[in-house]
Amino acid sequence: MPPQPRPSRPLAALPRDAIMLRLGGLRSETGEILPREGDMPLLAAGSPVPIFVLWDFDLHDGALGGRVVSAASQGTAAAGLAMRVLGGQDPASIPVTDAANRTIVDYRVLRRFGLSVTVLPPGTTILNEPASAYERNKPLIWSIGVALTVLVPTTLLLLLTLAGRQSAEKRLRESEARYRELVESAHTLILRFDPKGKLIFVNEYSELLLGYSEEELARVLATPPPSGPADLAGLLARVMMAPQSLEEQVAEREIQAKDGRRVIVRWDKRMLRDAAGHCTGWLAVGTDITARRQAEDALAARMLAEEELLGLGRELLAGGPGSLERALRRLLTAFAADRVALLQNVLDPKLGLCGRIMAEATAQGIVPHDPDSDAPHMPYSLDAFHWADTLEAGETIAGLVKDFPECLQELFRSFGLQAIMAAPVNVGGTWNGFLAVGDTRGPRIFTRQEQTQLGTAASILSAHLSRPDRC
Repeated sequence: MPPQPRPSRPLAALPRDAIMLRLGGLRSETGEILPREGDMPLLAAGSPVPIFVLWDFDLHDGALGGRVVSAASQGTAAAGLAMRVLGGQDPASIPVTDAANRTIVDYRVLRRFGLSVTVLPPGTTILNEPASAYERNKPLIWSIGVALTVLVPTTLLLLLTLAGRQSAEKRLRESEARYRELVESAHTLILRFDPKGKLIFVNEYSELLLGYSEEELARVLATPPPSGPADLAGLLARVMMAPQSLEEQVAEREIQAKDGRRVIVRWDKRMLRDAAGHCTGWLAVGTDITARRQAEDALAARMLAEEELLGLGRELLAGGPGSLERALRRLLTAFAADRVALLQNVLDPKLGLCGRIMAEATAQGIVPHDPDSDAPHMPYSLDAFHWADTLEAGETIAGLVKDFPECLQELFRSFGLQAIMAAPVNVGGTWNGFLAVGDTRGPRIFTRQEQTQLGTAASILSAHLSRPDRC
């Protein structure tokens, strides 16, 4: 692959009231057309004016947006026309209509140029728009709503007790029944403890969420939490990329539900006192923040992965002895993995096309492969032919080792792997091998986002290996 061209100087000279419409791909200094996924970030970095595009796959890399063509919508429309013709309708009677294009803009680019969403036409789809204040504070708003729902009726009923003893006792009994009904149906964990710390009440929602009875929950809460977090990778990512999300967590606790789910609860504990001010027990109100914490972990992990992918490129540009191994070590952190290896295709006289480890990075305590061994590490045998076909087609492979053919299971387990993810590496536009990430600690499902990030890393390596000065 030729070197990436530099941004053109005329872009910087564009007037600030101009716009740019991308119609085709850029060409390199040698005249070759660049891949579509590589030239849009280059245009966005060098353009002082908004860039409009015609296709939906040009979004997400710095373009403002436009009235874009969607392959999916065009395919659906074409299929509808085909069905009408197959149903016997004369093609000449079908009117010519506009394509079902959509107006799409990127919120981040919109803000970058100081534009407001109020100027957008009706029906515009906005990408990367930040969540509303309600979505960010939904747990807090619902907790306050539940608290108000419980406290307001109770307060009103207590005021009515001043009308008379007999009437007050009757209203108090009605209030207690209503209070219990509200507490039982509230989507909040509500627990009550006596002055000695014994659990004496658990609402129905707590039992449904965690799956424990009152007696079982008392034993679970009495057991000290584990010394380390269950999701260490997510915590480390937040420590590095979003430390502010770790503030004020003293009231949070992770509880393993009876069915094995990981539930994170934020507790608000209050002391209950009698008329004389003596402690009569404790009330703990908990909010399930599992989804929010998982979202924070996922965002931090994505930010960390993107930072490490930039580090991968910097290591390769720096060059020098061991630069490839140092670059691969970046991917260990990016994917919280145990092994990362770059395999190059070779032609073995006996086994045919195979993959041999060209460079490798392993986590601490993981034994690397023998660098002096000439044996191929990844034969594309009959049972593994789909690996070669899939990778050559430019697609990513990911899965649990136990789900692959037996010959591959034996190969991967010889490296201690339980899960693996691989993306193709091309040199000069030809499939040359693949970049693999493996986990030895247990079964792991690599997400679609991680597969996309690995594809990006493989593209960076492809560009590095295709540089003319490496030939």
